[in-house]
Amino acid sequence: QLLRRLSVFAGGCTLEAAEDVCAADVDTLQSLLEKSLLRMSDERYSMLETIREYAAEQLDPSEVDAVRRRLRAHVVALAEANAGALHTAFESSASGRLAPDYANIRAAVSYSLAAGEPDEVGRIVGAIYPFLISHGHLAEVREWVEATLADRDRLSEKGLAEALVGGGEVARFGGDLSRAIELKEELAALAEGELQRPNWKAATLADLCEIALDQGDLTGARQYAEQSAAAGGGPRAALCFAELALREGNLRSAESNGLAALAELEEGAFNHACCLEILAETARRAGNEARARERFSESLRSFADLGDAGGVADCLDGLSRLAAAAGDD
Repeated sequence: QLLRRLSVFAGGCTLEAAEDVCAADVDTLQSLLEKSLLRMSDERYSMLETIREYAAEQLDPSEVDAVRRRLRAHVVALAEANAGALHTAFESSASGRLAPDYANIRAAVSYSLAAGEPDEVGRIVGAIYPFLISHGHLAEVREWVEATLADRDRLSEKGLAEALVGGGEVARFGGDLSRAIELKEELAALAEGELQRPNWKAATLADLCEIALDQGDLTGARQYAEQSAAAGGGPRAALCFAELALREGNLRSAESNGLAALAELEEGAFNHACCLEILAETARRAGNEARARERFSESLRSFADLGDAGGVADCLDGLSRLAAAAGDD
């Protein structure tokens, strides 16, 4: 019975997950290990795919829904337990903890959508979208988001907002800026509420500012930056004003706003790395090559630790320009 229940895990599981979802006990798990029906590696139980498929076929139909429901609840709890760390300097370690469970996250999302419970998917995506973006599952996650929003009549206010939070960022980093704007503007228009993303309204307005900057709309970007500041955006708003000033060629304002943001952003966090990059580019344009090289290098290390390929590429571009200016082909 336990082996059949464990087949619900598409990517193996920890002892705690087996206990939570399958009512497992250590002695029975050990018995399955001794019979080579389970394997243990890095403190996770798993089974050969052929064995898992066979065990799934033997799972009593009367148990299928209950076990899948417990898996869905487990994944929602797992996502929400890691949400806070994904917005801090501990993003890399939180993503590392989530990575082995990606197949289980996918399975839980599939089960939730099939069961007509899109609210669970909204909560999952809203909680862990930084991990989903950094680990390159954008196309698949966008399908989850669109399926969730297509069934919005079944969403709670929180589930809808979380789906918009995660969906907007996934669309943005996937390159679909028009869809990102659509989702983020809908989110910004919602009433205040408690969501996984810290200070989500101000952060959403700051995101819209950055998208406007990417599109070359400086007037729109300034309006969003001012709205973010008014909503309590703090360092995120200062970061927006720094990038806006850099685009306008006002290096003094870019540096002062960048330094103000840097003083309040947590070292190692994504926005801290972005701030270092803006200050590096400001220094490069001001002719301070040593400071620019130092800032680009520091930002590069942070983006690399976060697994953010776009940030890494931008920093390498800046370092390349410095080398070229110095005649170092």
